[in-house]
Parts: sequence; structure tokens; C-alpha cells
Amino acid sequence: MTTLLKLPALETPRLIVREIEMRDADDFTTYMTRADYQRHISVRLATAQSIRHHVMRVVSRQNLKVRNAYVFAGELKQSGIAIADGFLLCNGRLAE
Repeated sequence: MTTLLKLPALETPRLIVREIEMRDADDFTTYMTRADYQRHISVRLATAQSIRHHVMRVVSRQNLKVRNAYVFAGELKQSGIAIADGFLLCNGRLAE
């Protein structure tokens, strides 16, 4: 079975939803360290260093032959700023 290494970006009129890139770390830090964001998540990346490490780890896994996790950034088309994150987990052979 062919492995899908990279998911294509999805565009809406205002957003580009794409796999995260290293350039997203600073934008993620801007909103992920806010108390109103931290209150609603289960995995807390509370410092710029922990967020950057998370982004580096995810980006380094994007070229694995078999993947079970895809992590996304929601980027505003107008500004190029990442304003959201999300993920897709695949079980079994779905991501092979």
C-alpha cells in the first residue's frame, strides 16, 4: 500500500489548513501560552521552549514511511499567521 507522506493543504476563503512547519512555532506560542487557551486543553505546552520542541518533533516525523498522526496549522491567508492547530490520528493500516 502506498504511504501518504504529506497531506495536501486545504483552503477556505480565509484559511489555509496545512501540516505544521517550523515557522509556526512563534505563532503557536502567541496563543498557546494564554490562560484562556490553557484552560481548555489536556496537553499543556506552556512555554515557548516546549512549544518549539513540540513543533520540531512533529516536523521531524513528517517524512516517516508509516505515519499515524498528522498535525495541522490553520493559517490566515491575509496575514500568513497561524491562528489554530489540530491533529488527525489514524489507527491500524489507515495511514500506510
